[in-house]
Amino acid sequence: TGLKGATGASGLSITGPTGASAEMITFDSIPQYGSTNPVTSNGIFNANSLIKANTDSKLNLRYATVNGGYIYKIDATGTETAITTTARNWRGICQGSDGYIYANANGGYIYKIDATGTETAITSTARNWRGICQGSDGYIYATVLGGYIYKIDATGTETAITTTARNWRGICQGSDGYIYATVLGGYIYKIDATGTETAITTTARNWRGI
Repeated sequence: TGLKGATGASGLSITGPTGASAEMITFDSIPQYGSTNPVTSNGIFNANSLIKANTDSKLNLRYATVNGGYIYKIDATGTETAITTTARNWRGICQGSDGYIYANANGGYIYKIDATGTETAITSTARNWRGICQGSDGYIYATVLGGYIYKIDATGTETAITTTARNWRGICQGSDGYIYATVLGGYIYKIDATGTETAITTTARNWRGI
């Protein structure tokens, strides 16, 4: 994966895959959710999610969301550049196969952001969004704290794929096609195409990302 270190650990490094030319950003710390600890040397605060660009095989470019702030791109030198201009309670972030950055805002909407930083809301219902990913079917999947998991089509139509309200957090799709999602104070679940949720862990924890 190219990741080493642990959440909350000091000196977490992100390095490229085997054969990468150089080590990338070294973070002073990865804060707990809602913390005000800096994530990069230049002082992004309240950082929530971090991804690498789809087109970047060596992890030279990343995007990060900031609670109560902006979305930043971070290059190999650690230079942070805000790509959005409206402060929001940004949470999850992913890059779609169309090249857009997709990010959700707590108590707000899901946005797609183009190369110029223009933010376009693709949903119309304010929710406590948390995690976000794109499925192999092209849908955007997103979790809601105290609610459900939704899939969102190209028109912005939101369809709940789960039926039990949970404190959903992180989300991803596995190579097996299942959606995997974490629950704050609960378990990790895999969700099949019918929306059936199966807990794959047995110890309740304050799970975050996945």
